[in-house]
Amino acid sequence: MKPLTFAAATLALIVGGVAPASALILKCNVSNAGSSKGWIADSIEIEYEDGSELAMVSDQLILKYGSGIAIGRVKSDNSTRTTFVWEQRIKDTSLQNATIEYRLNYEKKDHQLSMTAKAMGIGRTATGKGSCTF
Repeated sequence: MKPLTFAAATLALIVGGVAPASALILKCNVSNAGSSKGWIADSIEIEYEDGSELAMVSDQLILKYGSGIAIGRVKSDNSTRTTFVWEQRIKDTSLQNATIEYRLNYEKKDHQLSMTAKAMGIGRTATGKGSCTF
């Protein structure tokens, strides 16, 4: 039942722009985004409910190439780390279309992030590092 509740909250967010009271909003800054060939944004925001499998992700690439919000998943969540995954179709700096699979690991103790952006079907990968706050 929780994913349905979160789906309803997602719809309310998209339509009304209001976050549900129990939502966690993780704001991340990627310090080396410029070296990613345009695959990784320098600022990423992830909204999710504790215990939910769904997450909403927004960044400059999703705003430019998508609907403003990408629906992702909470791949794992434990006492030390939360891992989020999502996909987005983009144009890279060489103007090639690519579907990118993103994986962002948030380390809870030191608030650091590490992430990968893997071009599906191409095999190239970009990486990012940075920090996040709630």
